[in-house]
Amino acid sequence: MGVILPLMPTAQISEHIPTSPFKIWLTVVVISAISYLGYILKRYVFKKQGYLLMGIIGGVYSSTATTLVLAKKARRLKNANFSLNAGVVSATGMLYIRLLVLISIFNPLILMHASLPLGVMAFLSFVAAFLINNKVDKSTSQGVVETSKSNPLELQVAVLFSVLFIAMTVITQLVITHYGYVGLNFLSFIIGFTDIDPFILSVLTGHFQGINAHQITTAILIAAASDNLLKAIYCYLFSGRKNTQAAIISLLVLSALTLAFALVPAFY
Repeated sequence: MGVILPLMPTAQISEHIPTSPFKIWLTVVVISAISYLGYILKRYVFKKQGYLLMGIIGGVYSSTATTLVLAKKARRLKNANFSLNAGVVSATGMLYIRLLVLISIFNPLILMHASLPLGVMAFLSFVAAFLINNKVDKSTSQGVVETSKSNPLELQVAVLFSVLFIAMTVITQLVITHYGYVGLNFLSFIIGFTDIDPFILSVLTGHFQGINAHQITTAILIAAASDNLLKAIYCYLFSGRKNTQAAIISLLVLSALTLAFALVPAFY
């Protein structure tokens, strides 16, 4: 993938698609590289993982997908497994780290706004995860999760991501043009219930008139907050509720705190 990157045109595609082929393919390369790192760790380094470690490593690839896998696993358990709950929360901690990495690569000027809220939320997520994990009864099995064999570098995955990225760039442009900053915030909240990576990268790399670094940070935080809400819903629907109660409460609190950072500019 990276071989053809220098050959991509750097000019903006059009007025309605405020990005370039170079940026489109760069996002594919970076996201694939990050996801492949998680794949390598799961597939070859940590072939069998405890729930907490699975959450951390799986969060490198996708905190939402990891949460869904663990929630379905919890449904098959007779009692709540605190290590599994900790895995769900630690995956969300990796979400914030992942966002910081993407911002550092694609729009480092935003770091002065985003580093504090995202850093604090990552710290709180991991603290919550380790506190939950400390409740594990050491006399019982914490569970082992087999690695996934799906390869994130498959061509169809890259093509799908590039299509989603272009679509999100166009949608974001239309929303900002017609509804401004308020519309961007509403779009951010809605996008949190889908795959947020294409949206995050579209706001980081797009040339949107009238939107500054602070407003981009707010949009990213709102998307992360609604994504946490989605993961709490997944836990509630797919786990049998009681088995992931600690994770659900933690995700709701993290969602509320992230939204507070987004809506109170004095915080950052």
